[in-house]
Amino acid sequence: MHGESTENFTTTSKRVALTVATFGAFMTPFDGSVVTLALPSIGRELGGNVVSLGWVATGYVLGLTICVIPFGRLADIRGRGRVYAVGVALFTLASALCGLAPSLNSLIATRFVQGVAAAMMAGNSIALLTSVFPANERGKVLGINTATVYIGLSVGPSLGGFLVEHLGWRSVFYVNVPIGTAVVLLALFKLQREKPDGKTERLDPIGI
Repeated sequence: MHGESTENFTTTSKRVALTVATFGAFMTPFDGSVVTLALPSIGRELGGNVVSLGWVATGYVLGLTICVIPFGRLADIRGRGRVYAVGVALFTLASALCGLAPSLNSLIATRFVQGVAAAMMAGNSIALLTSVFPANERGKVLGINTATVYIGLSVGPSLGGFLVEHLGWRSVFYVNVPIGTAVVLLALFKLQREKPDGKTERLDPIGI
C-alpha cells in the first residue's frame, strides 16, 4: 500500500474518519431513494410531466455515475481526505439549493450537482477507511460502512414518506444541511490528512 502508514493515525483520527465516511455511505443511497417518493409533490408544485420529473432522480444518478471514477483517481493524486471533505461541502450546498429550487429545471440541475458531490464521497469512502485503519481493523470498519449503505437504502422510503407528508418535499433536501455542515467541520478540523499516493501524477482527461 502506498502513502502514509496507518500506524501514524491516532484512535481519534480513526473515529473521525469512520464518522465522516459513514455519513457519505448513508446519505448517498438515502438521497437516491428518498426523492422518488417526493416526485408527486414536486410535480404538483413545480409542474412537469412523468419524463421531466424522472430527470430529478436521473440527474442525481447521472452525476454520480459519470464522476465516481474520476474523483477516485483525483483523490489518489490530491488526497482522499481533502477530496472527501470538498464532496461533503458540495453535497450540503447542493442539498440546500435543491430545497430552494424555484423551478423544475433548476431542481434537476442542482440534483446533478448533488450527484457529482455524492461521487466525491462514494468514490473515496472505502479508500479513506483503508488508508487510516490497519489491516486487522479493516474488516470491521468496512462492514460498518457497507451496512450503512443498506441502512440508507432501507430508511429512505419510510423517512422520506414521513418528511414529505408532514414537512413537504423540500424537507428531504434540507435534512442534509445541518448534518452535512457538522460533518464538513469535523472533516476540516479533525480529519487527519494522509499523504497522497501520486502527487506528481496527473489526471487523464481523454481516458476519463
